[in-house]
Amino acid sequence: MAKHTPGPWQCYADLPSTEPNWHIVTNASRMRVLANVHIEPSNDTDEANARLITVAPELFEELKRLRLAYVNLLEIGRDRIIAFGGSCDPVDVMEASDPALRSADIIISKAEGHQHA
Repeated sequence: MAKHTPGPWQCYADLPSTEPNWHIVTNASRMRVLANVHIEPSNDTDEANARLITVAPELFEELKRLRLAYVNLLEIGRDRIIAFGGSCDPVDVMEASDPALRSADIIISKAEGHQHA
């Protein structure tokens, strides 16, 4: 499994410069440049791109937490339905048929370096 550099990450612009960039760096004691986003003149999206890349580790961890919370809600709902005498699919069946969970699983898999069809 591929391991990313843990967050938090930070970004800063090296302005003025002959080739200005947004630098995405670790927040460790030894600052390490992880990526550069070249700043094009009159392009307002460069800073937004750099900031999005900067929060990628937080977004990834939050996606995994939200996925787990969603599955926990499915389990609680299933248990309540059964407790009231109803019938319900097993949670793994509900997970497999849920498009939001499938999408989250694909994104998590890609971020972890796995090929996904």
